Amino acid sequence: MAEGSGEGQAVGAHSGTANVFISYASPDSAVAGIVCDALERGGSSCWLAPRNVVPGEFYADAIVHAIDSSKVLVLILSQDAASSPHVLREVERASSKRHPVISLRMDLTPLPAALEYFLNSSHWLDASASGIERALPKLADAVQHLSAPSLTEEPRDTSSTLKSLANLFPQPTNGTWRGRRLSRSLVAITAVITAIVVYLIADKVWLAKHATELPVAAATPAILAIPEKSVAVLPFLDMSERKDQEYFSDGLSEELIDMLAKVSELRVPARTSSFYFKGKQTTIADIARALGVAYVLEGSVRKSGDTLRITAQLIRAGNGYHIWSETYDRKLTDVFMVQDQIAGAVVKALKVSLLEGGGLTASPSVSPEAHQAYLEGLAGYNSRTKQGLASAIAAFDRAIAIDPKYALAYAALARTYSVATVVGLGVPTETLSNARDAASKALAIDDSVAAAHSTLGFVYAHLAFDWAAAEREFRRGIELNPSDAGGHMFYSNSFLSPHGRHDDAIAEMRVALELDPLSASVDSFLGRTYLWARRYPDALAQLQKSVRQFPNFAVGHERLAHLYTYIGRFDDAISEETKARVLVGEDSRDALKQEDALRAALAAHGPRGYWAELLTVPQINAKAPEAYSSSYGFALLYARLGEKDKALELLERAYAERQIAMTEIAVEPAFDPLRSDQHFRSLLRRVGLAQ
Repeated sequence: MAEGSGEGQAVGAHSGTANVFISYASPDSAVAGIVCDALERGGSSCWLAPRNVVPGEFYADAIVHAIDSSKVLVLILSQDAASSPHVLREVERASSKRHPVISLRMDLTPLPAALEYFLNSSHWLDASASGIERALPKLADAVQHLSAPSLTEEPRDTSSTLKSLANLFPQPTNGTWRGRRLSRSLVAITAVITAIVVYLIADKVWLAKHATELPVAAATPAILAIPEKSVAVLPFLDMSERKDQEYFSDGLSEELIDMLAKVSELRVPARTSSFYFKGKQTTIADIARALGVAYVLEGSVRKSGDTLRITAQLIRAGNGYHIWSETYDRKLTDVFMVQDQIAGAVVKALKVSLLEGGGLTASPSVSPEAHQAYLEGLAGYNSRTKQGLASAIAAFDRAIAIDPKYALAYAALARTYSVATVVGLGVPTETLSNARDAASKALAIDDSVAAAHSTLGFVYAHLAFDWAAAEREFRRGIELNPSDAGGHMFYSNSFLSPHGRHDDAIAEMRVALELDPLSASVDSFLGRTYLWARRYPDALAQLQKSVRQFPNFAVGHERLAHLYTYIGRFDDAISEETKARVLVGEDSRDALKQEDALRAALAAHGPRGYWAELLTVPQINAKAPEAYSSSYGFALLYARLGEKDKALELLERAYAERQIAMTEIAVEPAFDPLRSDQHFRSLLRRVGLAQ
């Protein structure tokens, strides 16, 4: 609608006439996008502003022409729509043309008299309780019937049939709309029966379909055919006398994963997935099935002073047979030689060809002291906590001080600084600069270190907004190591999504998830990638699956809560936010008090009350990396409240601070109402994402 959704809708541009005109207020642009997508998938053509406004066309003329030529008006009926003069004019125009109006009710806001006058004989669906996804099939069915040629070619038949179809929808009992009298004609009765039968069949089919889809979506990603040349490297056990060398045994395992993953013929799940089962009572067969591999490599490490005993065994998961095993008694200085021998034995046992493609690369030659510091750094980095990352930075710095030519240590330091930026450890301009310097030093020593290229791409994107350089580095990193799940994820969320290349972004994120199928971060980020693409049903299915599979991953609950606000499920959003707060360490009593306050604000004032209440207590989310606690996060809240000036002021601050979320402004739905603002357009240009 004219007030509506700003510029740059994700859905492709269309012009000309359409069967359905979608009327909505600006804050409901996300819901309008969901409705439009669902109806068009069902075969209806929709007119949605600003998507369908032809450049240069007078906006009001385009709206009037679209309403006149449409057959049905679908109204996203909410608190904001009820108070919008633009919505009122659109409904009035459709009524004057005797077009049926279907209202999709998002909340229980009473209607003003003027709007009630035009809607008192319209059709409506209540999504305030059931959720929009449950209402969409009924909406699509009603639109198909109301816009069918047999219902629109003859005005008299249309009038009779419309009265009949009204009974597809429940009548409100609180007096918001006036009652309607049923026609007693035989034609009307017949139409009622037909409509109800069609509706019940469609509803039953839809429910049956979705009842079988949800459990499938909740399962671990299925791999239809497990490749024979596939192996998971499990974390080697620490068998040292004091049990204080876990970082060392874990680090050796991770280095073996990295070595084997570079063999182009071999499928090797990433560290996150292989380490998912650490400490769990799980059989080899179950692990292999979950990771989609035919073989499992496991072992142990006993370290005492400068001596090592490393035992490794390769097991065929299908029958539990030991294909190969070996014990190595070596000096600490020989650890890299042992890794090479183990990796070589695995490759030989699996009959993998190392010709004409990626193969094993020799382990680096560094001092045992530098290597030990490096492994300590990996342990801190993999914790992903602020404390762990700080210790990782110190350990990698120590490794580099011992051996200034240790390229992998520089690359690991660079990636640690980039993750530190994500979790809010340090000032972004400093952490990103440090990441850039470390990655550049790694590449000056060895230009083949894939992780350094991917990290440099991340820095170019978020610090310099140098998108050409960012894409070059991302692509080079993936070319050097196609099995690096992090490289695919960085490329997806830090380049492809910001540029609106949503299909490519989703494809890259799916590759990352295939490489790291048990990564909570990648799994939930796929849901966020769907959200940026405005594929809300897909985002909902993915994020609901993700929080079921990884219930202790706070960010997953945050991302699901964020999505719920875009599809009008604020009660569910509040529940997910409470789970996230408790998971990041907030006292459960405080979290429940805030939940009660949010529910009370929502009940009293609708969505605006919800957003306003969040503004009063931003500190509750301070521990969570994606919460409304930064300048960018506050800007989201003010944008949802319609306070454009304040939102833009905060975005300017986020830009100056180089908060990494600034690269999301081109695709974040909350900022749709700002897209026609010159100040916002200036920000997009400075970030390098102007359309």
